[in-house]
Order: sequence, then structure tokens, then C-alpha cells
Amino acid sequence: MQHNARRILISVLALVACAAYTSAWMGESRALLAVTWLFVGVAIYVGSSVAGARLHSASPTRKASARKIDDVYRATTEALASAIAAKDTHEQHHVHRVRRICEVISAKLGLDEHLTDGISVAALVHDVGKLGVPENILLKPGPLDPEEFARMSNHAAVGAKILEGIDYPWNITEMVLHHHEKYDGTGYPGHLAGDHIPLGARIIAVAEVYDGLVSDRCYKRGWNHQQAIEHIEKLSRIHFDPAVVKALLAVQHEVASLCEATDNRRHSSTSDPGAADRCAAADIIAQANREMMSLLEIAETLSSTLELDEVLALLAQRTRRLSEAATCVVFLRDLSNPHNLVARIAVGRYQESIAGSIVTIGRGVTGKVASRIKPSMGHYDPNDLPIQLPDHAAIELKSYMVAPIVSYGEVIGTINLYDDSSNAFTGDDLSTLVSVAGRAALAIQNASAFESVRDSAMKDPVTGLYNGRYLHSHLEQEINRAERRGEPVSVLGMDLDNFKYVNDSFGHDRGDVVLRDAAGIFQHLVRDYDLVVRNGGDEFVVVLPGTPAAEARRTAERIQRRIHQYAKRALGSGKLALGVSVGVASYPDDAANSEALLARADAEMYRDKRSRKQRQLAA
Repeated sequence: MQHNARRILISVLALVACAAYTSAWMGESRALLAVTWLFVGVAIYVGSSVAGARLHSASPTRKASARKIDDVYRATTEALASAIAAKDTHEQHHVHRVRRICEVISAKLGLDEHLTDGISVAALVHDVGKLGVPENILLKPGPLDPEEFARMSNHAAVGAKILEGIDYPWNITEMVLHHHEKYDGTGYPGHLAGDHIPLGARIIAVAEVYDGLVSDRCYKRGWNHQQAIEHIEKLSRIHFDPAVVKALLAVQHEVASLCEATDNRRHSSTSDPGAADRCAAADIIAQANREMMSLLEIAETLSSTLELDEVLALLAQRTRRLSEAATCVVFLRDLSNPHNLVARIAVGRYQESIAGSIVTIGRGVTGKVASRIKPSMGHYDPNDLPIQLPDHAAIELKSYMVAPIVSYGEVIGTINLYDDSSNAFTGDDLSTLVSVAGRAALAIQNASAFESVRDSAMKDPVTGLYNGRYLHSHLEQEINRAERRGEPVSVLGMDLDNFKYVNDSFGHDRGDVVLRDAAGIFQHLVRDYDLVVRNGGDEFVVVLPGTPAAEARRTAERIQRRIHQYAKRALGSGKLALGVSVGVASYPDDAANSEALLARADAEMYRDKRSRKQRQLAA
């Protein structure tokens, strides 16, 4: 009866611990998690010690029952250790392998069963202090900087502090506190040396380093068994107790085999259903943790730039990766037509066909999400996006998920996910997408505001073209790109002839109209990705990436003819008719850098102006 009551108590407390752990990921206090876990630990280990004490005086039937209950205690401890380890996706099974290595080494050292059990339990909880390490440090995909390492190093002391209130039948607290000490006294936290380090801590140190060396991490591949053994042997008497290292060497083949067997059991779903269930539960916790860290990564990444295009590209790429969807699209409100949303970025399947698509607010799935400010998911509606595929190919998308992007109560866009499998998204996925949209809203708003301020400083207020301040940085980038690709870049330096006569004869307001009209002609006669700049007064510059000099001259001739036609139509013909002088310069034939290229184009423009003036006087 007492055993049944204890089993019920342990089961209930274990469930409470798991619930607390889950709620901790949803934003509850980490302290509740730690306290609940420790409460279970008290019940488990105090109950275990009582059961062990009674085992010696009990009948054979009672002994068998006590052993069975002890197995329950140990299994519960392992399950909780898995839950804690699941917080670190790279070490989800680390504690179990370390425990097994410790048991093998302890047996080789000839330690008694009681001490071996204590070391085994300490190995399971040796990383409990990582509950006090921030997730961005614990899960960082790479080496830690000095400040982060200091925070991580504190986990041994935190673990000991957590465990010191439990009346273990072994000296667990000291083992956990000192498992990062080194044999030569250079470890932490106490700088203990030699036999002053508890034996259990010395064994855990060797087992943990071995497992860390042979395990894969996202920033490194694990070593093979022989490399790990040679490394540990090299550090004998420096980092590690030579007696423990000697024991490891004696059982190294068994250690390698048991680690491989542990991994095989982890991947097996039939050999141990209970273990499979525990792994599945730990995997759920690990997945939730990965999602949380992905959200943190998205938030940090979006705040790393104020370039709107970069923000949108990063948002789409990271969100698609987080959800493992086929396609991610970010729509933003069209400033020229606030009733429309424009697909500013699309990544994944059909990205070329979707980018630039326009939807009307209030119509279709995306439009209704924007108008109602309410997320939605379900079966893909082919009428939602105007996707034009070549040869009338069928669209194979089957699922969608859309969340509004809201800033200060106003919808500024939507973030859409699509997949080619049915029922690809769950309610949890939609909640995650809503969280992503919330984090994206501020980044998009900041980038948009920055773009607006930058444009006002970089654009000419009369023509709306970029100004000379923007020209130099843009041309430098184009030359760098041309150098990498081995392509030319041409520049047209242009100056309106007799523009002063226009201002004097028709007034400055009419002159501004002529400037705007001329800017529109220039833009119409070049490609979308060419740059037209008003460089001050009546001077303009056109940057033509990937364009050789001969083609640039043909463009210059088209511009001169069109300006001549415009002048006759808009201003009439006269002795001082409006025209445009153009100079052409090309990289790398005419100049090797942006300043020299602009100077050459300017010189060619003045040569053309003198020639045109002479022809005009001769006429």
C-alpha cells in the first residue's frame, strides 16, 4: 500500500513538473519550473533511499517490489533529465550518455555500488544549472564570447545551489559544483586540484568531455572515438585525473559501443516503446524551444538593418525556414493606391510569378485578412493570388496561412505561407506566424521611415529623381559589381541646352515643368534598372550597368532626338531652342573608378555642347 501511494505521488508530481516545464516555454517563471522539478527530485530520491534501506530487511517478495519501485524512480529521473536536456537541442541525449560512461568508468575503478549509484544520479543532473543560462547563450550556434562564456560557466554553481536543499544519500551537490574543475587547479568555480576535487566530479568531467568531443554541433563535426581518446589522454594530469583516464582507456571499446547503442535505441521506435515515448516528449519540448529561438533569431535579424528590401528578404527567408513551407510572400500596402497590397518579396516556389502581384484589400483570402485584421488558414484558394504560370501549368499549392502585419493599429501588410501538401499548417503554426508578424511590424515600420527620410535627403524635390549625393555611392557599387562580373558600366553626362532661356522667357514655374518632363523622357528611354540622377541645375546623369560604349551612344542619340521633339511641341522653335548635350564614358575602357568616369563623361558632354553650339551658329 505504501509503495502504491509513493508511486501515485511520484506520478502526480512528475506530471506537474512536465506541465510546469511546458508552461515555462509559454512565458511562466523559470523559478516555478526549477522548484517543481526539485520537489519531484525530493520525492524520488528520498523515497529511493527509504526503499533501499528497507530492502536489506525485507522478504524476497518485498525486495523484488522495492527494486521495481527503484526502477520507477530511476526512469522518472531519466525522463525529467531528458526534459531538461531538451532545452538544449544539441544535448538532448547528452546526460544519458554521460551517465552510462560514468557507470562504466566507476565499475572499472572498483567503486562500491552505493557510490556508483550516486555518481550515476549526479551525471543525470550535472547540467541542471543550465536552467539559469539564457537561451540565446545556451543555444548559440557557435563559440561563445568571453562574456557569454562567463554566464555559461556559472551553471555549475547554479546547479549546486538548486540541489543543495535535497537530502541525497550521496554528495551530489559537490559533484555537480565541481565537475568543471581541472586536475591542475585551473578549472572552475573553486580552482580545486588533484584529490581535492570530489571523485564523482572527476569521473563526470572525463565522461562529459568525451561525449562532447564525439558529438556533432551545428558549428563543428564530432571527432571520431580515437581522436577523442587521444585528446583526453594528452590532458591526463592537466585537466583530468590520471586514474580516471586510465580507467577510461581500459574500457574505451565498451564506452564507444554503449554510446553507439544509446544512439541506436534513441532512433528505434520498437525496441523500447517507453523510451520512444520519452524521446517523443523530449522532441516536442525541443521543437517548441527551436521555434522560440527562431522567433528570437528573426527579431534580432530584422533589427540588424534599416534597408526595407533587406528586412523583407530576411523576414521571408527566415519565416519560410521556420515553418518549412513551400513559399513565403510578404505583401505591403501600395502607397500610390492604399486600397491595394503589393507582393514586395516572395521566396520559394513560384517566387518569380508571385513577386509584384497586387491584391485588393477586402477581396480574396489575403485582402480579407488585411481588412478584418484577423489571421486565417486553410485550403489554398487559386483566386487569391494572380499567379501566371507558363504554358498554363497547374498551381500545386494546397494549403495557406496568412497573418496581418499591424503597426499602431493600422494594417501595413500581410505575411503569407503556402505549401503543396494538404493541411500543412496547424493552429500552433498560425500562432507562431502571428508572433512573427508582430515582430516584423516594428522592423518594417522603422525601415520604411528610414527609407522615407533617406529618400527625402537623396532625392530631388522637383523631379523626384535621386540627386548627386546618391549618385556617387550607387556608381561605386555598380563598378564593384562590374569588376566582379567582368562587365562594362557606361555613364551619360547630360546638360540641357538653353535652359536659362526657358526660365527667362516662360518663368521658373514653367522651367520646373520642363525639368520634370525631361526627367520623364530620360526614364522612359532607359531600362528599369538604369539610374537617372539630377546632378544639380539643368545637369543630369544616367548610369547604365552592363552597357558598352557603343550601345550607350545609341541611347544618347535617342534621348537627344526625343528632347528635340519635345521642345518643338512644348516650347516652339526659336533661335535658342531647348536641347540636350550628352557625353559618354565607359568603365573600364575610359576610366577605372567612379570619379574618373564622371569626369570623363562631363568632359565629353562639354565637347558635345561646343560642337552643337557651333552647328547652331553656322545654321
